[in-house]
Amino acid sequence: MYNPNMGAMYYNPYEEAVVQQTLTDLERMGAQADISERARQVAAGAYGGSRGRLRQEDLRRQFGRGATEAIAGIRRQGFSQAQQQAQKHLKNHNVDNYKRHNYLVT
Repeated sequence: MYNPNMGAMYYNPYEEAVVQQTLTDLERMGAQADISERARQVAAGAYGGSRGRLRQEDLRRQFGRGATEAIAGIRRQGFSQAQQQAQKHLKNHNVDNYKRHNYLVT
């Protein structure tokens, strides 16, 4: 019988490393966007104003949303692959048991 927890054995051990690298990359891009936005504000003579703060908050929200979506995609794919591997293993195990049983019966 299939148990959804069986998939835990089939998780990719490198998934966490991919997640961490993705977060690092996104943080770097967010910092670059922050620097660019501040430079744009300074050039426009608007640095430190309320619009600038609103824009910074908006960039942070976008970063959070993007990071969440990226990590969710990685985790979803890892979960799906682990479940598929567990189901494949169970199917192969059941087929082997069926063949053994039929061999012993005949």
